[in-house]
Amino acid sequence: SVDKSVRVWAVDTDGGKLVGSGFAHERAVWRLAYAPDGAQLYTVGEDRVVKAWDAAKLTETKTHAPQPEAVLDFALRPDGRQFAIGRFD
Repeated sequence: SVDKSVRVWAVDTDGGKLVGSGFAHERAVWRLAYAPDGAQLYTVGEDRVVKAWDAAKLTETKTHAPQPEAVLDFALRPDGRQFAIGRFD
């Protein structure tokens, strides 16, 4: 999102309900992915940083070192133990 935040919605038959939101990055959020167990949420921002979040509380648990170039894509291994990024370079 351009406003630098993440929003989490509960999916139900009534169209969903916002259950949490928060400021995530210094610049726009480009990608996000849940860990397979749903406990962690990962975000990638225009600020070249990958962050891990406690998905239930939307609290940041880890910030990975900024990359030298923009991170354009993100993928999490099915067991949740590693992730891969695609950079502009």
